Amino acid sequence: MKKLVVALVALVILLLLLWRSREAERPELVASAPQEGLARDAAEAPLELETPRAVVEATPANAAGSTVRTVARVRLVDGRTREPAAHFEARVEREADSWEPVATNSEGWLEVELSAERRARGNVRILLAENEAGQDLIQTRSGASQEFPRFVEFDGAAAAEAPVELAIPLGPTYSLALSLPAGVEAESLMPVLKSANPKQAFDSAHSTVRWTPQPWVRFRPTASGIAGAPPYALSLSTRDGLWFGSAEVPTIVGIHPEPVRIELEARARVTGVLRDDSGRALAGEWARLDAPGASFTSSTNRPRRVPTDEGGRFSFNAVPAGSYTLGAEVDGHAPTTLEVTLVAGEVTERELVLRKLAEPEIVRLTCTAESGTGTYDGPLYIRALPTEGKPVGHHVRIEWSEEDGRRAGRGSVELPARAFQLEAQATGLIEVEPRALVWNPGDAPPHFRVRDDAPHGSATFEALDPATGERIRSIAVWIDLVDAERTASCNVFVDDGIGRLDWAPLGRSVRFRIQSEGRQTAWGEVVPTLDGVHVVRELAPGWSIEVLVHAADLSPLAGVRLLFDDTLVGVTDPTGVLRASFPRTPTSIRAELDGWRTRTSSTYDADTGRFRDGIPWLRLTLEPVK
Repeated sequence: MKKLVVALVALVILLLLLWRSREAERPELVASAPQEGLARDAAEAPLELETPRAVVEATPANAAGSTVRTVARVRLVDGRTREPAAHFEARVEREADSWEPVATNSEGWLEVELSAERRARGNVRILLAENEAGQDLIQTRSGASQEFPRFVEFDGAAAAEAPVELAIPLGPTYSLALSLPAGVEAESLMPVLKSANPKQAFDSAHSTVRWTPQPWVRFRPTASGIAGAPPYALSLSTRDGLWFGSAEVPTIVGIHPEPVRIELEARARVTGVLRDDSGRALAGEWARLDAPGASFTSSTNRPRRVPTDEGGRFSFNAVPAGSYTLGAEVDGHAPTTLEVTLVAGEVTERELVLRKLAEPEIVRLTCTAESGTGTYDGPLYIRALPTEGKPVGHHVRIEWSEEDGRRAGRGSVELPARAFQLEAQATGLIEVEPRALVWNPGDAPPHFRVRDDAPHGSATFEALDPATGERIRSIAVWIDLVDAERTASCNVFVDDGIGRLDWAPLGRSVRFRIQSEGRQTAWGEVVPTLDGVHVVRELAPGWSIEVLVHAADLSPLAGVRLLFDDTLVGVTDPTGVLRASFPRTPTSIRAELDGWRTRTSSTYDADTGRFRDGIPWLRLTLEPVK
């Protein structure tokens, strides 16, 4: 009996050991999918920052062998603000040219499984799929989409020992407060981010609304290239073009958990097809839609333009209800317009038909030099601009030759059958008569005369570094001639830091501007002489700008107070101009005039430290207080 009890106890111990062995061979479950929502859900368990854990994975069937893999924790954060990249969509490199889609949780964490072989292989790459190029249109900053890395990587061996944090380029992120009207589907909303100033809204970023569970939107990093702001405008419109809402946001950096409230209002949409009178669709052209009094100088009533697609179709979406003029202008066709009345919540369909004009005409251009001896041997260009409609220019260079012992020039240009203004452009300030003329189909060939028979003066320009006294090799010189007789402007040819102006009217004053990147501009006046006058100016490090302030009708406004970074610098002169120089670049300019709306221009780029991308002049349009 005693032996039987001992045998039973041994059997129980053996069974217990076998059970524990099978439990050890069972594979451990890896982390679940990330939770939804911009902020951590209250029900979500905190992600512990523990050392990556080893997992034993049984082989199929007999479980005689096993492989060990590691789950590494990787956190993605905004490279500028160090905020977590919540719900960021990426791809992790599994094998060569093999990628697995992944997404971070609400705290920016990824869990990446690493086999022993993969850890030994070295760095593991993560493709930032969410940042891939989309519909963003950054026109003021060429190459904006190529400025950000597509991949980040981490050391697989190091990640097997401790959590890893990776900084990535992350676009601006906004929580939204929305109340959708009846019939509007959440999936139809299209977010757009641009400058809140319509006159500066050349750039735009596009994205989609996410609902996890509250609505929010994140734009791509290219949104950081949007110029003409702050403030910025975050707008939502529906794909059918019948609803629209917008709100201002102060910045395009970081994550903004405070909800941006946007109320959607009913809008109208007008669509149609652009054709010629033969029925052929006109693709790649522009249709326009203008409210009464629309002007590009207005900040509230600006013309609308959209291109036609391959079938000639156009669509103006999210247009406020009211009366408009719909039209189009295409080279070789007579312009056409028609009046439309748009009703909120409705789609209006119209067809634009343009009458084809006669075939283009070859216009022969001739020119003579008044001296007859070829004293002037520089180039002469003729620019042709339509007197009405779309300002598409045509350019031709006059070719000089000897004819009957005299200097003469000829050229030709093909022009559509409509009126054009022909403008002559020569080197320096040499006079050409006529400087401009209007040509109509059927007119006699235009003739121009270069006035090289009168004495002309010259001037040279040089800039020095005030600290070293050395010549600044990279300069630009701009010349203006403005008097009772004539107005003209030109760039001066610069060679090795010396700018030379030839063919300047003798005895008449010209205004000059000498500038160089990263230095203050020098303005002044000089009278060119027959023997030539030499102008030398010192350009100190810093920044300069010439501001012109005018009304909507382009009339200059004198006495406008201009504040740079909230500090009064001066007032505009009778021509509406103020010139200013500073040791550093300002971040904003404000124009104030009693009885007129205050205007602020802030196009400072924090990444480049440049205002208006280095452009040395600025136009500001003021509107009267109504």
